[in-house]
Amino acid sequence: RRPETKTVHKAIEDVVWNHENNDSFHLQKSEDDTNCYKRVNASHFKLRGRNYLKDNQKYSSASAAYELVCCKVFKTRHKMNNAAKEIESLRSFLADHTDNDYFI
Repeated sequence: RRPETKTVHKAIEDVVWNHENNDSFHLQKSEDDTNCYKRVNASHFKLRGRNYLKDNQKYSSASAAYELVCCKVFKTRHKMNNAAKEIESLRSFLADHTDNDYFI
């Protein structure tokens, strides 16, 4: 079954949300779960060290700065420098939820 697609901003007709579950992914509930996200240990990610250009050393990441609690995805045919400014529904959401921090 193909997900329902809807336009979210009249001025940017090619920005669309593409998800069936209330326009968002959900936290993985089982190994065979699909269309979801999974919390992972940040130390599994290797980051470049301060002297990477000299020694090519990568190190395990420290703890994650944020915990993922929701994942919404959109696609567009053009480069978007500031999604929070260009997508009305996102701009409204952020204005209504100023008590939280978001990584966009």
